[in-house]
Amino acid sequence: MRRTRARRNDYGGDSANDGFLGSNIRAARLGGARKQVLSAHLQALARHGARCAGVRVWDANGKVYLDLVAGIATNVLGHAHPNVVRAIKEQADKLIHVSNLYINERQVELAEQLYNVSGGMRSFFSNSGAEAVEGAIKLARKFGRQNRGGAFHVISMDRSFHGRTLATTAATGQQKYQDTWLPLPEGFMQVPFNDLDAVKAATTDKTIAVLVEAVQGEGGIFPASPDYLQGLRRWCDEQNLIAGNTTALRPTSRPWQRAWRAACRLVRC
Repeated sequence: MRRTRARRNDYGGDSANDGFLGSNIRAARLGGARKQVLSAHLQALARHGARCAGVRVWDANGKVYLDLVAGIATNVLGHAHPNVVRAIKEQADKLIHVSNLYINERQVELAEQLYNVSGGMRSFFSNSGAEAVEGAIKLARKFGRQNRGGAFHVISMDRSFHGRTLATTAATGQQKYQDTWLPLPEGFMQVPFNDLDAVKAATTDKTIAVLVEAVQGEGGIFPASPDYLQGLRRWCDEQNLIAGNTTALRPTSRPWQRAWRAACRLVRC
């Protein structure tokens, strides 16, 4: 029997064939089962990932790929990072989920770290980016009802992406994500990105919030200029509006600092 040579993975482990899910038969069976039991709203890759480590993914035949998708920008530390694996195992032995109805030690610890690096912002944790943006929209509408005579309009940017719920789709500045779900909830409009004058021109007495990404990702890699973000912050302060940032967090040597010193005190989604 021919032995398969093991290969060291990104985190020092071995990735031999005995770690894979199996053969082409296994892959074919999974592909067929997927079509039968899962909705077909997304087109899956032909090969299923049998094993992952760091930035590498091996398919059932042992072919290696570089994962540039990273779980749509969620697995930013790579697959099977030993610190992440260890933390998950340790927590699973203690407590998996208690909801927000109870004090969660780890949740408080994370909130403390975010508080320290964000300049004293409090955290609201949710299950997804779309849910976080929904929460920000609800917060803005409550503020508008209590303080701005019922104002509820939200200004967002062309090429933006804020989620796949109905409200966050309405806030998204890309028609291809909206056409299927028309009619969308009212109260959302888009203006050109990095154009402060456009935001000012679109602001009315019904406007309650401005929604912006510090770096547009889904629409292409377009960063907001510091002057633009600072100008948005000043304009929202002058007009008594809520400003929301929906850029996903990334681990950096200086958490958030370069991207968000220019626009501190924004609602983070």
